Amino acid sequence: MLQSAARPLVIAGLQARSDSASSALRRLAARWGCPVLTTYRAKGVVADSDSHTLGHYIGGVVEEKAIRTADLILLAGFDPVEGPPAPWRYSAPLIELTENAIKMPIFKPGVSLIGDIGAGLDAIAECKDGTAWDAAELAGLKTEIRAKAAAANAPSISPQFVVETAIDMLPSTCRITIDAGAHMLPVLHLWETPDARGALVSRGLATMGFALPAAVGAALTQPDRLVVAFTGDGGLMMCAGELGTAVQNRCKLIVVVFNDASLALIKAKQRRRQLPNGGVDLHDTNFALIAQGYGCAGYRVEQPGELRTAFEQALKAPGPALIDVVVNPESYDEYIIGLRG
Repeated sequence: MLQSAARPLVIAGLQARSDSASSALRRLAARWGCPVLTTYRAKGVVADSDSHTLGHYIGGVVEEKAIRTADLILLAGFDPVEGPPAPWRYSAPLIELTENAIKMPIFKPGVSLIGDIGAGLDAIAECKDGTAWDAAELAGLKTEIRAKAAAANAPSISPQFVVETAIDMLPSTCRITIDAGAHMLPVLHLWETPDARGALVSRGLATMGFALPAAVGAALTQPDRLVVAFTGDGGLMMCAGELGTAVQNRCKLIVVVFNDASLALIKAKQRRRQLPNGGVDLHDTNFALIAQGYGCAGYRVEQPGELRTAFEQALKAPGPALIDVVVNPESYDEYIIGLRG
């Protein structure tokens, strides 16, 4: 299978996050010159800035062109729990490397190698010297995929604007945590992380209330590395008390709240199914005041020009800080259609 494949493509999953597997995958991609897609959980196993990393496998339309161009798919540590609950759509032969046999697979690989993923990748890499992919083609595919995470006619304070400002203002070495919700689409697809643990996400679009407690844990584990939690207003409402935990432990972290007074992802799904809004509109909450009540630095952003100043102040805060950004959710539909279909 490997010898006959001219255009192999790698989909890396959560089991590839170990140092040995990540290093082996980077060596394989460089030797073969092939594209790599990562699941959300595997973001950074090959650095997002690497020319071989195209973006994310999300079971949507955004990665479909790249996968259908491949004549072999190498699944490196992919776990079905990371995929959407839908049938596998691709016909190219599959080679799977996994630490454990998958009891409820969503695909049937031609070959399944069970064991150490790093060692398996190093062994497989020796089978080929280069592929038919070229650098210009990979660059074009990567540009197309990233463009889907940007809205053409985004309002002034759009989720995209928040993410792009964060990218510009924050150190590239900081660790991010991402809550569930529509805001995670531009965050995960636009933010670039250099390492396999640089972005922490629970799984797909599954668990609200994850970002803040995960950020507290990350800050306590590695206090010298700035942590930034990206969360929606609904997710923060579920765990706002953890701001007190962050203050008590003097955690160095910044919480960025995409505040649109709604459960935007569910609202978008209801709209696409031509259903009336039901249980998705929230009370307009000032999270900056809530943060201040816990003894946390809190900044409210209602105008585009206020966002950079808020980041500057948050970076100077001696402990945790929260930036409450009142965002316009109009562009979420464009992200969802462009990325997921």
